[in-house]
Amino acid sequence: MIIEHTQWYLFIGVLLVSLATLRPLIKKFWFTVPQLQLLCGVAIGPLWLGLASLDWVENAKLLEIVSEVAVIISLYATGVKMREPLLSRTWIPALLLASLTMVATIALTLATGMALLGLTLPAAILLGAILAPTDPVLADEVQVADAHDDDPLRRTLTGEAGFNDGTAFPFVLLAVGLSDPGLHEIGDGLWRWLLIDIVWKILAGIAMGWIGGRWLGRLTLWMQNKEKEVHGIDEIRSLGFIALVYGVALALNTYAFLAVFAAAVSLRQVEMRAADNDGIGEEAEELLQDQSEVATALESIVQVLLVVIVGVLWSTNPILDWQPWVFALLAIFVIRPVAVMLTFHTGQLTLRDRLLCAWFGIRGIGTVFYLSHAVVLGVAGSLAEELPMISASAVATIVMSILLHGTTTVQLCNQRN
Repeated sequence: MIIEHTQWYLFIGVLLVSLATLRPLIKKFWFTVPQLQLLCGVAIGPLWLGLASLDWVENAKLLEIVSEVAVIISLYATGVKMREPLLSRTWIPALLLASLTMVATIALTLATGMALLGLTLPAAILLGAILAPTDPVLADEVQVADAHDDDPLRRTLTGEAGFNDGTAFPFVLLAVGLSDPGLHEIGDGLWRWLLIDIVWKILAGIAMGWIGGRWLGRLTLWMQNKEKEVHGIDEIRSLGFIALVYGVALALNTYAFLAVFAAAVSLRQVEMRAADNDGIGEEAEELLQDQSEVATALESIVQVLLVVIVGVLWSTNPILDWQPWVFALLAIFVIRPVAVMLTFHTGQLTLRDRLLCAWFGIRGIGTVFYLSHAVVLGVAGSLAEELPMISASAVATIVMSILLHGTTTVQLCNQRN
């Protein structure tokens, strides 16, 4: 009989080899790699092989750490593919989606959660906040391919994901503070929440990341000139850079997710400006490409891990009630589209691209982190009776998103192209 330790190695090996081998073939059909990863997670859960089980409360810290790393890497991978300076007008569509549209999404989710799921105000705000972030990493077809991809739809959706994984944070903290003021201080009349959790943490996070990115970009190019024959150093430096920026941002009490994204965008700007310099253009262009390849590889690894985790969560706690599934359908077919069409008006995108933005509200990585983070902060006690419905609705929405968006993404993008 094969022991469990051996089973795990066999499963991971078969999973990674199979996905890597089948990936080119899968793109020709109506399903995607994340859909297969989800099924693999269900397979190793209690419903079938029983190799793993996960619970939002008992395993909250583990889920928080794993998903936190995944979000960090995803944001870095997103940032290094964006070529626009932060002050460019081309960011306006993404900023609209990550601000007005996100707030509208949370508001509509709040109303739906209270009416359909019977949630209290703090619980409904929490549900809206954890589902507001979007993750184009789960759909390669709607993500910017590289720093030279100028497609406005891809650029907008990728930029939205980069920003709203950070701008959703204050609403998670608001929900936690409203559920129990002892868990997070929001101040009388929400003054502390407005000044600290919104103004300071957002602006300081972006500023700190931008400065850090410029510093590391110049250091990296200088080292590139000094050590042209050293291979692998830039990749190691990139990983250290991510950890350094994230750690400093946390120490300064800012939103570290926004700092990592801003730093990656800033780093890209330094490298692209250097690529125009005849003296170091070739080295800078090579470095630019290396950064993208490293980020993409890391992103693919964390994608496998997180989607499998969602499958295990679903398998451990099967969703038998009808309300979470109805909510998931409303979130995908009503809440996201209505929020986008009400708040997202820009001349930079055609009506068709706006409609595609309304449809592609990919959910997953950010949702897992924010819910597990809220549990670690203490909502398992303050929202004990409502947490099962919140978690079930979150998992149902992620599952439906992976299945529905995965099935339609390939066809819609092919028709558009």
